[in-house]
Amino acid sequence: MRRSTSFVIAAAALLCAPEARAQFANKSLGVFPGYMRMNADPTVDWALPLSFEGSLYVESGFDLVIRVAPMLVTEKLLQHQMFGASFALGVRYLLSEESLRPYVGANLAGLYFDRADNKGYGGVGAFAGLDYFVSDSVSLGARAFANFYLELNQPVTEGVGVQGGVATYF
Repeated sequence: MRRSTSFVIAAAALLCAPEARAQFANKSLGVFPGYMRMNADPTVDWALPLSFEGSLYVESGFDLVIRVAPMLVTEKLLQHQMFGASFALGVRYLLSEESLRPYVGANLAGLYFDRADNKGYGGVGAFAGLDYFVSDSVSLGARAFANFYLELNQPVTEGVGVQGGVATYF
């Protein structure tokens, strides 16, 4: 009797158990240097951003992504350099979750130039990339992006670029 009662309790516990979900390595931090061509301002030509990125795996192939990128910006006319910064907050969808991970995503984007008028821009963007895991917790990646900055009574301006870098997952 005792044995059959134990069997019934064990069977009921197994049948009522929730689905198992692994939460290993669902966060990442990475560094991505790159190149960005801009027409976000009549005087700005190109920039060299150094993106610091963090991501959090949500569920079903979706990641939340945040990027902060200080950058060296070159002006068109005088070829002077100045400091700039960009940020992005978005979501990406992993097309595959194996060691080779292509992805696409969308984000809200911002751009700031450190100069006398302290001009800043805000808008939306899209990106696509590919990560290759060289170990369980380290990936090498490359991505292309396009951000479209909106300003009242002005034409839509954009910043497009490429980046490559390394990320660690924990």
